[in-house]
Amino acid sequence: MRQQSDSFMTYTDRSQGSTDCECHTSIYDDGWIKIYKGEGADRQQIIKIIEEANDTDLYDRAREAVISWENSKKERNARR
Repeated sequence: MRQQSDSFMTYTDRSQGSTDCECHTSIYDDGWIKIYKGEGADRQQIIKIIEEANDTDLYDRAREAVISWENSKKERNARR
């Protein structure tokens, strides 16, 4: 039987500005996802999902958080 080791991934999407995603999954400990907006000194963490034992739940929570963040950003822009 093949054992899965720890994994760490960084993803950058430059098409909609600068959005970076860092995530960690492992069979040995809980996973986490951090999503940042901006670059350099302007970089801000916008979403942080931690301590989710099930990877599917981790990605579902992150997806819901991104959708919520986008909706709140649209609402703020509509009020301006």
